[in-house]
Amino acid sequence: MNYSERLIDAMKEAQELPSDYKAAQLLGITRQMVSNIRAGRRNLSPEQTLKAAKLAGIDPGIALLRRYQETIDDLETRHEISKIEEEIQELRTVS
Repeated sequence: MNYSERLIDAMKEAQELPSDYKAAQLLGITRQMVSNIRAGRRNLSPEQTLKAAKLAGIDPGIALLRRYQETIDDLETRHEISKIEEEIQELRTVS
């Protein structure tokens, strides 16, 4: 399951949406786009990621990092992004 799919599911749960069709409407995308995301052929755009994160109650910056991380093949780079995410979350916890 890719992050875009998990984000759509989190948004559906937070907004109590009964279907992918309703989720697509809320995001301003087609039901086919959601189907393509679930099949692993597409991902949410950065703008759609922000909107879905806000509707899901997830930190938009963290959502963007996680979404971006999926586009990187190099494991070392992915690990560095994970460390950045952890540091951000620690800083926000302290604040």
